[in-house]
Amino acid sequence: MKEELVGNVKVVGVVPKGSVLIHGRAVGEDRIPGLAKDIMPNLCLRHKHYIDDVVEVSGQRAIHMCKRLAREEGLFVGPSTAYFVMNCTCKVFDLMDYVDVYFGV
Repeated sequence: MKEELVGNVKVVGVVPKGSVLIHGRAVGEDRIPGLAKDIMPNLCLRHKHYIDDVVEVSGQRAIHMCKRLAREEGLFVGPSTAYFVMNCTCKVFDLMDYVDVYFGV
């Protein structure tokens, strides 16, 4: 899809704070179930030329987002899902003037 849309698509990864993808090795004790910070996924290795940005999110912020999604939206999600929701919302506000966001289930 990125090749077809040329420069109009940004691929942004979300990783736990202290991830090997950012630091070259896992650092710190921040852990979230569902997201490994000490593994370099094969998908990232094979397609790293497609990744435009990688965002670190702390476990504390992910837990806060879980609670917020439950309270405000009635969504009961785990911390790993909260990571991705946080990234999407942050990036949307960064690009607000020219972005369409589609979520698929």
